[in-house]
Amino acid sequence: DKLIVYTQGDKQPRFDFNSKRPGLFEAGKLVILVDEGSASASEVLAGAVQDWDRGTIIGRRTFGKGLVQEQYNLSNGAALRLTVARYYTPAGRSIQKSYAAGRAAYQDEVTARFHNGEVVHADTLKAAFGKPFKTKGGRTVYGGGGITPDVFVPFDTAAFTPAMGSLFYDGKFTRFIYQYYIERSEYFNKFKTPAQFIDGFQDSTESWNRLVTFMNAENVQLDKLSSADKREVQKRIKTWMARQLWRMQGYYEVHNRYDQAVIRAVAEVKKQPA
Repeated sequence: DKLIVYTQGDKQPRFDFNSKRPGLFEAGKLVILVDEGSASASEVLAGAVQDWDRGTIIGRRTFGKGLVQEQYNLSNGAALRLTVARYYTPAGRSIQKSYAAGRAAYQDEVTARFHNGEVVHADTLKAAFGKPFKTKGGRTVYGGGGITPDVFVPFDTAAFTPAMGSLFYDGKFTRFIYQYYIERSEYFNKFKTPAQFIDGFQDSTESWNRLVTFMNAENVQLDKLSSADKREVQKRIKTWMARQLWRMQGYYEVHNRYDQAVIRAVAEVKKQPA
């Protein structure tokens, strides 16, 4: 019967949401991956796990969406929704980020994190810190908008360079993957599982040459890509081909081999006591 989250507003009394039955995973090693796209219910979960010291939150500060709206039906069939309260974590942290800087700044707040370096440098998170709170185990956590992770993982800038943008514009890369699969379907279909594909598909030279030929026909030149960009593109050929073969299950099974947040999460799980 533990507190998961509560709501409260200026004109709304506090209402607690408690766990009511044994959980599905009350014991065992636990990490939760979050980033600036994690919002609302995912923040409630991350905040509760963090405040109860149940697991480790890994990634970057979450979006900060924690408002309660009440709907009023109008006589013409329309409806009006008013914000009446906020969501708070068990320790008392407001999940909702501030509107104090104005509407425009609020709407651009996530974009601003990329400009001010928050998503790349852990020390810039200090600027986002609000009022300190204590977890059940006595650790200091902060309110003021979103859930700040216990372990910071920077945004992978190498995966999204401007030079690579033209490859993925207008579905070009998707069309290349499909064409590559059709031309080499006998070869790719010999892989029966994503695990076999991960170990067996190492033909980076042929796949790169095919990509260059395809993109030349699309008036996209790859000769100016850096060596780091080239390595990233080769990773994407492998991950997207896995998606072609096994849909999203295959995609993530391959992608997780390269995802720094997943790699760090595995390392953190190994550190946790059994």
